Amino acid sequence: SPTATSRYVNVEGTLQAIQGDLFVIEGASAEQQIKIQVGKDTAFPNGQKELGQPINALVSAQDGHALIIR
Repeated sequence: SPTATSRYVNVEGTLQAIQGDLFVIEGASAEQQIKIQVGKDTAFPNGQKELGQPINALVSAQDGHALIIR
């Protein structure tokens, strides 16, 4: 089953846009725009992010859901 091994990727870049529950990130490790899904279980240890701020996100490779956004 795909849940047997949980694989996560680190995404770094700048927050370009917020579209509903999606954060659009560009730059750094994100060579093109990457959309990551933010949900109730996404942790923001340094507080919410604003447009133009740098972002470091731990994202599930399976569905693009963000676990932690710093």
